[in-house]
Amino acid sequence: MRQLITLTLLLCATNIFGQITNSKVSGVIIAGSDTVLRVEYFKKQPLKPNTKFFINNVLVDEYIVGDLEPELISNVDVNNNQVHVNTKNDWLHKPITLTALKAKVTNLPDTAAVLFMLHGRIINDDYDKYIVNEKLFSKMIVEPMDHTNKANNITVICLLTPAEERAWNEKYMIIR
Repeated sequence: MRQLITLTLLLCATNIFGQITNSKVSGVIIAGSDTVLRVEYFKKQPLKPNTKFFINNVLVDEYIVGDLEPELISNVDVNNNQVHVNTKNDWLHKPITLTALKAKVTNLPDTAAVLFMLHGRIINDDYDKYIVNEKLFSKMIVEPMDHTNKANNITVICLLTPAEERAWNEKYMIIR
């Protein structure tokens, strides 16, 4: 009898803890096992209209505040649709648009189809208006995507900060 109860509890426990079943948890449906590929669709959240960003009392674009490294920030104040960010003394700001950066650094023609990646994500905004800090980046990787249809060739430009460059190089490190 004792063995029968132990065997029954063992079978129930493996069934409970060993599987992910179709269930609904706080409004989210979890279906399939944990090895199923999960797809997320990114939807950009718009900011409040008339939100202004200031870095060291200088009006800047929202993109520059997003690219500011946390260790350079001394404090942040938010007042009535105004975000004031004060940085430490060693921060140097040199604003440039992505289109101007491409023209300045690469030898790609102005008509080339380009896709920019920044901090591991694709920039899905107007490259003529997207302003970045030129001094923030230490490496630019330009990789053409060759296809049989030459009219649809896209060049991917990946911008790396010094920390991201170190992580990128560690991926290809060979230990002997």
